[in-house]
Amino acid sequence: IYQGLALAAPLGTDVRDLDRLTEAWLMVVCGRDAEAESVLQELIQRPEQRAAALEALAGRELETRRNDAATRHYTELGKAGDRAGAQFGLATLAERSGDTERAAALFSAIASGRHAIEAQLRAYRLHVSTDGPDIADRVLDEFVYANPDLRRDLSSMRMLTLAELGQTEAALSLGARVMKAFPDAEELVRAQAEVLVRAGRSREAVALLESLLKRRPGDPAAQNALGYTLADANVDLQRAQKLLEAACAQAPDNAAYLDSLGWLRYRQGRSGPARELLDRAYHLQPDAEIAVHLAHAIADTGLLEEAQQVIDSALIRHPRDPNLLRWRDERQKAKP
Repeated sequence: IYQGLALAAPLGTDVRDLDRLTEAWLMVVCGRDAEAESVLQELIQRPEQRAAALEALAGRELETRRNDAATRHYTELGKAGDRAGAQFGLATLAERSGDTERAAALFSAIASGRHAIEAQLRAYRLHVSTDGPDIADRVLDEFVYANPDLRRDLSSMRMLTLAELGQTEAALSLGARVMKAFPDAEELVRAQAEVLVRAGRSREAVALLESLLKRRPGDPAAQNALGYTLADANVDLQRAQKLLEAACAQAPDNAAYLDSLGWLRYRQGRSGPARELLDRAYHLQPDAEIAVHLAHAIADTGLLEEAQQVIDSALIRHPRDPNLLRWRDERQKAKP
């Protein structure tokens, strides 16, 4: 990353706009936020890069809780032609402020484009929390009806969302129905296994994933799913290590596999190596679950304030994530 930034910097104003946008993101990764935002402000003035720069700048403001500035730039983004991107950002701001009704309406309205699936799932989560799963299902089913090719992927994500919100029986019931329609869909098997773990039925989850691995021997996704489940249940860690190391050897830059191996190291009581792996995974994919795993590894070394900073940062991106909120609440209760 630093080498890339060093190569890009001397190009200055002669560099193509696309490269300037890449340079701005490299600066963000390197912690040079002020310089990155200066480049984005410059690119906003160029019609061909205005929308991309506006979304990037608003995203930075969203992450750093400059809500008024983010609102202004997302509104400008909509006027610049990226209506879906603007709606997604404004919906996130509404969710953060507690206006769940407006957030759900804005997310639900994003029916196409790169934000559509995540927007629909976030609307679904909000509807489950406020109206219950029946109403949430009806709203999401309208989107699935219009996009039948997405049914399988959305079903697995819907199962996990229900499980995260404590609706494990509803998630298992949904899984049983869709697995009849798609018996060979490995993402549904993995989702069903994760729900079983959340329901305290780890043995059933392991058996389900063992059967998946038999059908797909050597497949890194299947290895990771079984290895992570064993690690999370804190059983047969030696086999989990063999599976996860094999998965990471095949895909060394896969954030999910690195997260699983890092979580295994944590379960093995090796907080230092766990943190290294989880730091890398979180850098590749700032996911809420990875943030929780990383915070556990950091806290295990006694750096409680640093662990809390990871959670606070993740809550900016995922303000309603139950795992992050649970960590925060448990830490607050633990304070003397």
